[in-house]
Amino acid sequence: GLFCMFGDVTAPGSFQSPRQMSCITPAHASGTYSLEVTQNGQDYTKSGTVFRFYHACRVSHILPISGPSKRAGTNVKVHGENFVNTTSLQCQFGELIVPATFVHNSEIRCSA
Repeated sequence: GLFCMFGDVTAPGSFQSPRQMSCITPAHASGTYSLEVTQNGQDYTKSGTVFRFYHACRVSHILPISGPSKRAGTNVKVHGENFVNTTSLQCQFGELIVPATFVHNSEIRCSA
């Protein structure tokens, strides 16, 4: 079968196209692990590709807690833990998803 191996933990894979596959990550301890794949369940690649598992982030509070309803642009400080400095960092306000700016592992900023 088709599998991905994250460190020493395997997860089933599926083909998305003849040249692309996907796997859903298994629960795993945080850290950076090798990611290898197999089509027969035995012979894994030796690509050297790595995947990083992060601690789940948690929001403790935001400042300010409100802003004008008819005007965008309120700068919101989001406080919590385990934020990661990545280009895909985002905040969601209702249905609106906006980019976030990393300040520290315990603070990010967004414009509402």
